[in-house]
Amino acid sequence: MERSTGGPTCITLGGVTTTRASSSEGLRAVLFDSGGVLMQPIGGRWNPRADFEHTVLAHAPSITSERFAAAIAAGDRFLNASPTTPDHDDYHRVMLHDLGVHPTSELLAELRREVPPATVLETYPEVVDTLEELSRRGVRMAVVSDAWPNLPDLHAGLGIGQYFEAYAISAELGCNKPDPRMYHHASTALDLPPAQCLFVDDDPILVTAAITLGYAGRAVCRGAATSHVPTIASLTELLDLFR
Repeated sequence: MERSTGGPTCITLGGVTTTRASSSEGLRAVLFDSGGVLMQPIGGRWNPRADFEHTVLAHAPSITSERFAAAIAAGDRFLNASPTTPDHDDYHRVMLHDLGVHPTSELLAELRREVPPATVLETYPEVVDTLEELSRRGVRMAVVSDAWPNLPDLHAGLGIGQYFEAYAISAELGCNKPDPRMYHHASTALDLPPAQCLFVDDDPILVTAAITLGYAGRAVCRGAATSHVPTIASLTELLDLFR
């Protein structure tokens, strides 16, 4: 499942969100972050998956909501301290240890079992139409995400996997954004130089890192906040850059 950082920020002056102008000339591809850009968790929580409590309660029915909250916080600390996306079982073991539940192989398998992506995830309203139009215009697309290896399967289950030629996934590369290897893996897979690729993320810090490496960048800003990088409120605005 996707790892998520804090929400994006955009420049707001006098109640009007603004962006710094930048040239789109020569752009041929978009490198998308996934969580917060293409899709979001139903119910609002990325990790653990929404069925975590239900699955654990089947093995330990006396656990309270307060104990679950503490265990999930311990899991968050583990994720935040990890230099890359950790193994799924290791992440679940941290929370189960906090709950005092023995991490049997059966329970671990249940917690990582495959479920239809649409039962726990949804794309943002404009995503499918925007990806379809970008594809129609010949824009090449890839994904750069701090995520577990099943991300392509999640995208396929949500009906968007066919648009992406390449994936740079932290759990596979052994590093997280803003490590340059994440960005370069995607642009190299497309056989394009950074200057011809636009990186889109909901974290302005990660967009800044991409711009420093020579990529164009936009921060997705679906809410009101502040940023020093160019921003968009919807992926639909990308179409203005690829006419």
